[in-house]
Amino acid sequence: NADAIERAVVDGWNVVVKKGEFRPGDQCVYFEIDSMLPVEDARFGFLAPRGVTKGPDDQPMHRLRTAKLRGVVSQGLALSARDFPELDSREVSEDLTAALGIVKYEPTLPGGDMIGPFPTHLAAKTDAERVQNLTLEWPKLRPLAWTATEKIDGTSMTVAWDNVTRELIVAGRNWRIAEGDNLYWDAVERYALDTLVKDYASQGRHGAALQVEVYGSGVQGNPLALPERRVAVFTLWVDRQRVAVPTTFVPYRVPILDIPLPAQVAEAVVAADGLKSTLNPNRLAEGIVWHAPDQEPIKAVNNKYLLKHDG
Repeated sequence: NADAIERAVVDGWNVVVKKGEFRPGDQCVYFEIDSMLPVEDARFGFLAPRGVTKGPDDQPMHRLRTAKLRGVVSQGLALSARDFPELDSREVSEDLTAALGIVKYEPTLPGGDMIGPFPTHLAAKTDAERVQNLTLEWPKLRPLAWTATEKIDGTSMTVAWDNVTRELIVAGRNWRIAEGDNLYWDAVERYALDTLVKDYASQGRHGAALQVEVYGSGVQGNPLALPERRVAVFTLWVDRQRVAVPTTFVPYRVPILDIPLPAQVAEAVVAADGLKSTLNPNRLAEGIVWHAPDQEPIKAVNNKYLLKHDG
């Protein structure tokens, strides 16, 4: 009952396209979910009736979300490379974000004044790559010693102690946050995260950082329906090196899952789809994050969760 559409696969992504628009092996320009596309560009204008939001400088943009069409999950947008003649000199798999004026959607900062850049000299920003973008790298990633953790839908925070300047730094996903009556500093005080990070900083020369998910009551709509606000540590840095999060952080450690990294990208997507949370088994988990020594984390987001909460 879908005579006009069909499913295409781009890397590890499933996306619904017009029937006959592509053949296997055709080149396309693919836009991942959470891409914000400028609808004033005629090539994206057809998306405007589906919803427009303000981008940088109040530019009208459409945000791509997970959808389900005729029972098939569709994520992102694939357009023919023929529609983008300015990209003729580009390489396959090249990042076209800047060239096409695409912006990544970021949730609104949940309180707090931005006072400076993220402390990248002490930790990397918190952003795991989606498994669907790693099909070429998968054979090299698969043999590594991965540990799975539950992906929690809250807001990420970095708490760092700089041994050189002797200061505590608290940051959201992208910016340093001023001390005050806000969610971030409340979590630091409530769970004594300043004392914890100073203890680890004493083991290094330059400093240490804890990366934490703040979740529960009053955070992102509290999708896990928890009665209080909590924190979960998912990464520890000492002198800009990732260190395994000690088991002593329980219950402040992100939940560990007994889910080995699957042999194929598609299997990793399936492993996350419909997964229930260990924090509230009556609710869906946001997904799975796998961690390995000296590697950037990777994630599979629960498609059922996206369909329910991504509106």
